[in-house]
Amino acid sequence: MPEVSVIIPAYNYAAYTVEAVESVLAQTYKDYELIVVDDGSTDGTGEALRRFGDRIRYFYKTNGGACSARNFGIQRAQGRYIALLDCDDLFLPAKLETSLKAFTDKRTGLVYTGVYLIDAAGKVTGENRTPGHSGRVLEQLVLSNFINNPSVVIDRECFDRVGLFDEKMFFAADWDMWLRIAEKYEIKY
Repeated sequence: MPEVSVIIPAYNYAAYTVEAVESVLAQTYKDYELIVVDDGSTDGTGEALRRFGDRIRYFYKTNGGACSARNFGIQRAQGRYIALLDCDDLFLPAKLETSLKAFTDKRTGLVYTGVYLIDAAGKVTGENRTPGHSGRVLEQLVLSNFINNPSVVIDRECFDRVGLFDEKMFFAADWDMWLRIAEKYEIKY
């Protein structure tokens, strides 16, 4: 069983999805599985991903939105930790290694980081730094969603306790999840 399951929900961004997959395959930490959930793409995403063969687990499903695709991946994941990466985002090479070091005890449910903003050519155009709240952060999180979605790694146990992403929500579904996790676990920056 892999230690981490990286889940990429993909929809009609074939070229970006290939880059996202490559960023995961370039990780310094190697004990992971990579699950790509194609959420009904019509742009050849599945065909573009064939080059990765058995280095990824590829699933195609009828379009249901990002939360539906994330949940589909989580339900098939085998890892103790779940890392989320949108198909138009990238991981830096030491992302998984760095994040996993923060899981030092069972009280930690989610680890997050800041993110760099990049343009279509991959050039850094800015940085989205967070306030770096750690511990019991529910009060701060209610006031502002400071957790960047593509930066999170979540202890799989959290989903058993708080449920999966709410598929009826489009906006703020990630914030809803972070709030539910923060009610029961510590969060680390």
